[in-house]
Amino acid sequence: MEKYSPNERGDVYGIIVHDYIAMYVDKIHNGDIAFENMDSRIFRLIWEHKKAMYERIEKVELALNLDSQLSNEYKELIDESDKLRMIYATYRIKRKENSLPLISEKLISIKNKEKQILEQFILKVEGALIKNVMGNN
Repeated sequence: MEKYSPNERGDVYGIIVHDYIAMYVDKIHNGDIAFENMDSRIFRLIWEHKKAMYERIEKVELALNLDSQLSNEYKELIDESDKLRMIYATYRIKRKENSLPLISEKLISIKNKEKQILEQFILKVEGALIKNVMGNN
């Protein structure tokens, strides 16, 4: 939130996007954003992002001869984000008010899991690269 303050205008990048989407959902829930103005595409973007990230992780694991533990863990985020997408789509049809807080909560949970997996992935990749460099000397 320090880099992308909610008090400023402009684009937001990175994992903080999850927090901003959760805030968006909260604004729908409390009426600050009218139901008619809901963006129906937002959770499709999250789902598509998870699929693309999964493919990237898988390719790096393959290129560095790493096991697929972290890509397998990340793959679960694709399923979770797809479920979230469906809950949001269902809300647009049925307007079950308890859906929105659930969506925000699950989105932050996905963010936290993603952060944990990506931190482990970075360490694993760094270790493999160091090992490859040291092995070539």
